[in-house]
Amino acid sequence: MTTLQVNCFLEVAKCLNFSKAAANLYISQPSLSRNIVQLEKELHVKLFSRNSFQGTSLTEAGECMLAAFQQTQGIIDKAIAEARSLNDQKVYTIMLGVLDGQMLDQKFHDMISEFKKAYPNIRIKVLSGGFQELNLQLDSDELDLILTLGCELSPRTKVSSCVFYTLPTYLVIPKDFELDEGTKEHSLAEFAELPFVYAKQDDAPYVIDLLHKACQSAGFMPKIEFVDSLKEQTMSLEMGNGAAGFNSLHAICHSPNVRTVTVKEFTAQDFLLAWKEEPPHKAIRIFTQWFDSWHKTYLSHQESL
Repeated sequence: MTTLQVNCFLEVAKCLNFSKAAANLYISQPSLSRNIVQLEKELHVKLFSRNSFQGTSLTEAGECMLAAFQQTQGIIDKAIAEARSLNDQKVYTIMLGVLDGQMLDQKFHDMISEFKKAYPNIRIKVLSGGFQELNLQLDSDELDLILTLGCELSPRTKVSSCVFYTLPTYLVIPKDFELDEGTKEHSLAEFAELPFVYAKQDDAPYVIDLLHKACQSAGFMPKIEFVDSLKEQTMSLEMGNGAAGFNSLHAICHSPNVRTVTVKEFTAQDFLLAWKEEPPHKAIRIFTQWFDSWHKTYLSHQESL
């Protein structure tokens, strides 16, 4: 879906006349018609009804898409207006915090790249930290955005958030741990003898609670060894000192020094992109308005694949 296709649709919906809409957009009528046809193919719906007696009219699907596109266009126009009000000579920086060891995939890089193209004078700087460190820095405005596990998002600050990822959780175990290679999905009970290595409980209380519940459902209470940080946790696991649950995009899951297994007690977890409901500066408002539109388009594209 392109901006030109959407603009063609909006103009035809406004004029209900293909020739007039093409003239208003300074393009040929065949070009306008091709863009409408391409948009209909991508959406898998008929947007307009055309006949010699009643002329051009919107279908029910067209009416539905018109409301959606108008809402999206309003958000984009507002963001553009705010962006243009910024001093073009000044560079603004948005501070984005992610969890220590979290890998940034193609979706994340696409988001950053497309935002940079739209707003070259707003930079995004990425920092990393532990769960509570990210929460505290969002509270104190040291960070403007955080990408974190949904269950660990601090309730202290009024935030808006969006599910950015839903990621499977794997059990990370020592490389030399003997497994039944014929089993695709294991149970945590098979690893009850291992200590579970986690960052200190006050850094990730909900993660520890999830671990307790998962182990209880497998019929045992875990032996937990606490370390000071996520970095120490991953180092300890790479040295073969125990087991822990990690999402599929964490660097430890891709280390050659450990093994990862699927266990039936672990479920997928939501990772949220979160920001304060009242952003401390204009660049954040521009980003969040842009992100809302970009993410809807991204999800729509993924559903059509």
